[in-house]
Amino acid sequence: MTDFNPAPTPEESDDLTQQARELADLLKVTPPGDHPIVAEHLGNGVIIYMAGAMHDIKEMVDVHHDMAPVAAHRVMTFVQQVSRDTMEWIKQWAQE
Repeated sequence: MTDFNPAPTPEESDDLTQQARELADLLKVTPPGDHPIVAEHLGNGVIIYMAGAMHDIKEMVDVHHDMAPVAAHRVMTFVQQVSRDTMEWIKQWAQE
């Protein structure tokens, strides 16, 4: 593991699992007029693609951070912002 992503403790893993379940439940809310299965598919699809992209970027940073620490920090700052924005988007999904 790197400094960017230390291994989670068992308690943190349980918390992350619970948070993931809560977020998945929010995406089950169907926007008015939408087909429920298609709406859930679209919401989940976005999250799956975003999570995959962020994971791939993090792996790239893990490989190269020793040779370009400033750039790696900037990239991880961007990934963290995208992650926060994605979380807010999920939370708003259920409220609109």
